[in-house]
Amino acid sequence: MDTQWLDKLPQNDSLATQDEILQWLAGFISDTEPPGLQQLQVLMLVDERCRSNTALLAMQYVNATRLSSETEERLWRSVYSYSHHFSLAYQRFITNYQERSEQITSHRELPLLVARALHYHGMGAKWHYFRYEQMPEGGWLQLHMLYILAEQEGFADKALQLFPDGEETSCSALYLQVLMLETPNRTNMTKKEINLVDEWLVGWSRLLPLQRQFEQEQQLFYVDLSEDRGGRRIRNFEPTPNCRYWDTGPVATLIEQAKASLQQGKHPAGFDSGRYTGSDVDCPGLFEHLLTEWSRDAYRRQRRTDERGEVKKVAEAIHGIFGVCQHVKNVMFVRDRGISIAGDMGMSGIDGEDANWTIENESLYGFGAVVDPESNTWLKVGKLIALDYEKNKDMTVIGVVRSIKQLPERKCYLGIEVLSHTPTYVLLRGSVAKASPGEQSAEVFLVSTLTFEGMPSFPGLYLSRDEERKVPSTLIIPAIEFSGAGMFELRMDNCPYLIRIGSLVEQKDDWARVEVNMVSKGTRNQ
Repeated sequence: MDTQWLDKLPQNDSLATQDEILQWLAGFISDTEPPGLQQLQVLMLVDERCRSNTALLAMQYVNATRLSSETEERLWRSVYSYSHHFSLAYQRFITNYQERSEQITSHRELPLLVARALHYHGMGAKWHYFRYEQMPEGGWLQLHMLYILAEQEGFADKALQLFPDGEETSCSALYLQVLMLETPNRTNMTKKEINLVDEWLVGWSRLLPLQRQFEQEQQLFYVDLSEDRGGRRIRNFEPTPNCRYWDTGPVATLIEQAKASLQQGKHPAGFDSGRYTGSDVDCPGLFEHLLTEWSRDAYRRQRRTDERGEVKKVAEAIHGIFGVCQHVKNVMFVRDRGISIAGDMGMSGIDGEDANWTIENESLYGFGAVVDPESNTWLKVGKLIALDYEKNKDMTVIGVVRSIKQLPERKCYLGIEVLSHTPTYVLLRGSVAKASPGEQSAEVFLVSTLTFEGMPSFPGLYLSRDEERKVPSTLIIPAIEFSGAGMFELRMDNCPYLIRIGSLVEQKDDWARVEVNMVSKGTRNQ
């Protein structure tokens, strides 16, 4: 097969390069000829030559604080399609081996084929997690079958080098890496945090043996190889031969040690500084979050405070940053003036029973709802919403659509993370400098030379500090208004404040969530 096209790929245009790689992969996958050794050698060469271009696109996507929807979609699609195409390409050779055809793939090559297929399946799963989506239907069964093959052929724990420039790993470690990344609650993790945890799991997963024998006092997670599901915590559980188990204790110990090092002002041993540091990654908070999920003791404490209960409530959803801000403003107006909102005076502007959401379960931090997607055509992961409850019109819940799962009878199930039960509507204005510093200090000069006159205002939502989740005070603002940290005037309840916008917490769809610090308070307007 010809590989000269690799030397003619576009220079200084990663997306154009990726398009040509994907075009070649699509042709390779659709080839009806039985794959042979030459085709395998070419595939591996393309894989090794093109990894750096894909890694560059991946880092652009992960590190970007602000992307247009078109650019974000193109970057996401280009990298996800790359992982999907390579997993299918390697699967061709694995299927060839299993069917024992004339063009047989040898047992010597099989461990690396399975390992790379596991790697690309896991990469595809991570890219769905970046969008707060679940593994596609059938995805877990494909992963399980790859691991089962590795077990049956006796190389699941065999050390191998996945890529020539990489460290040694094994099929069981690669499989566990995918299983472990799926277990944390990712709804309050940024893309960079998800990616960082996946990088840490490259090494951590080698510490976690996957076992057939069930040991209730030691193991915390299990996976059923016969089900299209990932890893789950062990509770109310009957062991079966299809299950495999693992203990997260070694990883939890590493994280505890890292936490202790940070508290002493030291860099955690075993954490690469280039991947560990970052002004927009709260590593102490991330460590605490992972311990909540993976430490046996921390998980027991967390379960008592955030169990979801079954409910039956009807609500309507207001969506989009400007619609949600207006709704919160309306609710605050009528509540502050003691106006009663009749049960049939919905404030969402949505008509018809099909537009109603049925809330089936809820906790302090999230809920699940069944909806009609045809009556909510705007639905997508990352949408900001406010809920208008049928029987509690003065109660406002601000949340984010984190997952969407199709159900029978043209329904879908939504997983919603609750951001706040007590949002406050605010107006903000940017600032311009008006004088030279003279003899003033930098801080006094900065505050005294700001003017907001003539600057356009825009709406936002102030969310007070969340002690339970260790989230500082934040603002939700239109994404188009976020251009980095800076000083702003914030008006809340007719009182002006001077605030400093800090790090970006999250950006999705048409909104951004940013940290905020109060600098000074003005005089309330009468």
